Amino acid sequence: MLYQYDPIKEFQFIFYIIPFIIGLQLAIYFIYQYYKIQNLSLALNKILLSFSTFIILLITSPLLIQISRNFAPDNFTEQILSKIGWVFGLSSPIGMEIFILNKEFAKIINLRTIKGLMILNILSIPLAIMAPSSRSPLFFIAVIMVAVNGLNLLRFEYILIKKSIGLIKTNFKLFFLGTIISIIALVSAILVGSGVLSNETTELFVYYLGTSILTIGFIILFISAYNFPPFYEFELAEHVLELYIINQTSNTCLYHYKFMDYALKENNKSPMILLDERDKGSLFSKGITGVETIISVITKTSKDKINKIEQEEKILFLEYGIRAPSLLYVLVVKRDLESYTYLLKNIRNQFEAFYNQILMKLSEIPENQEKLFSSFHILLNYIIS
Repeated sequence: MLYQYDPIKEFQFIFYIIPFIIGLQLAIYFIYQYYKIQNLSLALNKILLSFSTFIILLITSPLLIQISRNFAPDNFTEQILSKIGWVFGLSSPIGMEIFILNKEFAKIINLRTIKGLMILNILSIPLAIMAPSSRSPLFFIAVIMVAVNGLNLLRFEYILIKKSIGLIKTNFKLFFLGTIISIIALVSAILVGSGVLSNETTELFVYYLGTSILTIGFIILFISAYNFPPFYEFELAEHVLELYIINQTSNTCLYHYKFMDYALKENNKSPMILLDERDKGSLFSKGITGVETIISVITKTSKDKINKIEQEEKILFLEYGIRAPSLLYVLVVKRDLESYTYLLKNIRNQFEAFYNQILMKLSEIPENQEKLFSSFHILLNYIIS
């Protein structure tokens, strides 16, 4: 049997396909980004899976509700598809929270609160299923229960912005904006999907407005996901002390940065100070080169390179130049965090990309080499502030 579908309803469905495709691509891209940087072994990178699951559930819900309202062949099928769609939508906050229940995120949020709200969210699902219709008071109680959890997720995203540093902070700001815009669009989806709007013209207006807003929100989310950087540990900025970039050929310090105390960073002051103490940097570079030479002799091979030196009160992370093999990058910190390894590699990559032409001719510049790199603080601030 062939069913004659209303062209208006067909166009409604096609119109929603636009944000659905964008959202699906966005979710897949988040998963791709996670596996792209998975080898970094940073627990906080699971936030990418969290975002992906949240978006998949979020976009699937309106799709199923649209199919149930406009294309279901009978009332029973309509009810089944509608309830499945609402279950997907009501479960979306849980899909995001399940990946943030780890000790790293416990440093910025109360996991007991998260678990409690997840239980409240889970209890809302059977209420929505048992509700005789989407206009039932029972259904709206379920929606309110989920909304409480959703507001806490927005609070979590805001805390992520406050606590994160470096390039990822900008990504989180955009994601937060995109999430808020998407949630505004969901209000219209609830109004249309629940059938509380009796006027057909009003319903169509709310539907197209909400879908357009959702598309904008997903586009912003897509921008936030582009080239998503590694998510460093939250204490990274608290324990970093100094950065040295050393020319091992001439045994001189090309660049030296001393990080200010974390308390000053929290007061919105400049997070770093550039020092012109060339002699101090030169002495320090001799010490590093000496340690490397000693260990090289002990191991009887020059191929083995040191990546970390532990002292009584400080830890030195070391990375070696790729485009400029003579360079040695040293990050001095107070605490051993896995993030420092990846931060130092990022600093090395940015430094060698930014000064590539100069580094290729560095041997031809006999004096005052450090002056050539004095502007690196601009890029360094962007990486870690």
